[in-house]
Amino acid sequence: MEEFLCHSRNSLDSKGRVFVPAELRKALLQEDNMSYVLTRGPENCILMFSYSIWNELIKDLKGKSYQDKGVRDKLRVLSLTTKKVTLDQQGRIIIPKDLLDYAGIVKDVLFIAFFDKIELWAPENFEKYSQEGNIPKTGFDILRL
Repeated sequence: MEEFLCHSRNSLDSKGRVFVPAELRKALLQEDNMSYVLTRGPENCILMFSYSIWNELIKDLKGKSYQDKGVRDKLRVLSLTTKKVTLDQQGRIIIPKDLLDYAGIVKDVLFIAFFDKIELWAPENFEKYSQEGNIPKTGFDILRL
């Protein structure tokens, strides 16, 4: 998957489906098989990775010994909080209810994509998080130009 910087706000339909922004769909590689992995993220957002990026992230964990209790615990958490989803022919994914509940997403989904990571937020939660002073207000502040 190529790197990107974008954001989009899309609505959930009654079945929990949401359109993935075209820019993110176009960045999928053939080996992604039109699939993403969703998992619980920080600040009650959902993290979304292309399937190939996810496999890179967990490669080290796959190589660890199952005899290690810490490894087993990490695998259990990932198993309980992670879901592979596939784009349908219209470019939508179904976000599982447990992840929607975790993120507080009811109607709209705010996609915030940077580099190889994609966050899915309830827009009102991101707005509240932003207003609490948790993030810089401008790119100028971040880059210190």
